Amino acid sequence: MNDRCEMKAVFFTEKFKIEGTVYIEAGFRVSDLLNAPKNGFVPLTKVSISDWQDNLILKQDFICLNKSFILFARDVMCQKEG
Repeated sequence: MNDRCEMKAVFFTEKFKIEGTVYIEAGFRVSDLLNAPKNGFVPLTKVSISDWQDNLILKQDFICLNKSFILFARDVMCQKEG
């Protein structure tokens, strides 16, 4: 069984900043998830969506973010599931 990592990440689209948690294999980065051709969506939990001026628009427990709308992303913190 592969170890998974709970990673806080921020994704930027043309209009929104989307902060949430992604689950990836330990040792992987958000860029590895984005470059994987297997899936066109990024599943996120504990999501906050705001505009680029940090005005909160929506909080959601779960969303699937279409990769084609992502301009850039950064990972914030990784915690191993246990």
